[in-house]
Amino acid sequence: MEKVGVVGAYKAFKLLRPKAFKADVWRWMALWHYGGIYLDAKMAFNKNVSDWISFQNDEFVMCAAPNMYTNIAILAMTQNHPYGL
Repeated sequence: MEKVGVVGAYKAFKLLRPKAFKADVWRWMALWHYGGIYLDAKMAFNKNVSDWISFQNDEFVMCAAPNMYTNIAILAMTQNHPYGL
């Protein structure tokens, strides 16, 4: 990430104490680096993913509740997407 100007990401990761926080940072870093879909283990699809994500057009997808609470149980992004930073 330092190659694109994000300095100190690994240090920030190492300084986090709660494992849940570390997992959140790792999740974002892995998705940013590789691209793809992240889904919490407790989640499941009852429809084909391509019914609600267009892999040809969408670049970044995350769920939000009506009160603007963001839910990172499901995330999808293309590789190196700027929103992931």
